[in-house]
Amino acid sequence: MEKTLRGGERPSESAFFRRNIVLGTSQYYRGAMGKFMQGLDVLLERHLDWLAGRRVGLVAHPASVDAQGVHAALRLRACPEVRLSCLFGPEHGFSGLAAAGIPVGDAAHADWDIPVFSLYGTTRKPTPEMLHELDVLVFDLQDLPVRCYTYSSSLRLMLEAASECGKTVVVADRSAPLAGILDGPMLESELESFVGLIPTPYCYGLSTGELARLLADHFRLDLDLKIAFRSGLPAGIDAPWIPPSPGIKTRQTALTYPVTVCCEALPALDYGRGHPFVFQVMAAPWLDGEALARHVVRLALPALHAVPIRYTATEGLYKGCPVQGIRLEVEELKNYRPAYTLMHLLRLLTDLCGEDQIWHAEGSRPAFFDQLLGSRRPREALLAGKSPDRIAAEWETPLRSFDALRQSLNGK
Repeated sequence: MEKTLRGGERPSESAFFRRNIVLGTSQYYRGAMGKFMQGLDVLLERHLDWLAGRRVGLVAHPASVDAQGVHAALRLRACPEVRLSCLFGPEHGFSGLAAAGIPVGDAAHADWDIPVFSLYGTTRKPTPEMLHELDVLVFDLQDLPVRCYTYSSSLRLMLEAASECGKTVVVADRSAPLAGILDGPMLESELESFVGLIPTPYCYGLSTGELARLLADHFRLDLDLKIAFRSGLPAGIDAPWIPPSPGIKTRQTALTYPVTVCCEALPALDYGRGHPFVFQVMAAPWLDGEALARHVVRLALPALHAVPIRYTATEGLYKGCPVQGIRLEVEELKNYRPAYTLMHLLRLLTDLCGEDQIWHAEGSRPAFFDQLLGSRRPREALLAGKSPDRIAAEWETPLRSFDALRQSLNGK
């Protein structure tokens, strides 16, 4: 077990590597087509000079593996040219075992005798003390390109800290679910928070490397930024899925997450926390799942399929109670619009069940709903009775502008 430096959860990194990274996930990559290279593979095979002879800090979690399923920390540790000096963990910790929103303490790796710093504890931005003994920060997180998924906030804060302390940043790029999908409102500056800290639409469609380049450009950071982009994966095919956090258990969960995550602010709607289908459902004791599924089918939402579901809630307002509702599946990405879908589902549920039932249940957090979406306007428009089409129409011009920016950065 690792030694605790400050209070908080103490995930067992060493045991986790042996059990789940080296022995487990490598099996999923056998028989991969061609020579698929994650950004981590590209970094170590083509750009090792970026790290050679330098003191390296690694920002990672359990999904930070190469194309053979070997963890980034083990790869760096095995390189004689690289001095792996410390590890950093985002929300959920370096081991990925902490629940959502639970602070994680700093620790020391039991086998390697190096610090494991938490970026979700007493600080969320690397401090000068953390960076003092480093030359390079390697950022290798499997992300979801949804603004409220907090790894993007960690990326911004790390880039800023590196700029302030004169450190090089190397981003090991990864394929991203929802890549290329732009949807939802832009972030309103007054709603900046850790679930909304990047100047993008709600769904911003960028890989980690692309986002790093956008953030460095937008904030005009004086920064030595290097990006190792992945290569070798045929179009339309993705790498095997490893959960980047406890709640994103499958790739399908990653696709429905931007539709259902706002249920965290609307406890009237259970979203399946504690079940394998977490973030794929909307349910309640007072809903008729079959009737609701028929209503959703009639909406003909692009790329979305909904089926009735019944289960017993394990957390939240209905803990221990039978609930029913709908389970969502994304059938194809080409026409998928997650934020638009969310507006339609909330419009439907509000019309069927009433504003009080959906929006004013015990524990409702309208301010947090606004923070998750990055804008007050969608909630206010829904409560004013506006149609989802009118709400989404307000996003179109900002989305076109963002897409033009994205294309210009990709051309650099």
